[in-house]
Amino acid sequence: MRLTHFLPAFTEQNDLIKALWNNDKEEYISSLRKGIRSTAKRILDQVFEDENVNIIAAPADSPLCIHAAASGEFVPGVAKTQG
Repeated sequence: MRLTHFLPAFTEQNDLIKALWNNDKEEYISSLRKGIRSTAKRILDQVFEDENVNIIAAPADSPLCIHAAASGEFVPGVAKTQG
């Protein structure tokens, strides 16, 4: 399995501070959220298809879990299969 699709699973303190003071409009944040969800779902669906698997398991602090949560396909502690 290729893990080149995934980003590091951590946030730097500066990112958290910027998020705290964020004053972007709700419509803009909503459009970003939809874009992230769509991209993450597309990436995971492609991995399922390319690797011909129905489930991917990973440690809860892994980058995979971040992408799965962003895609809406992940519930901590619950195994979920595609299809």
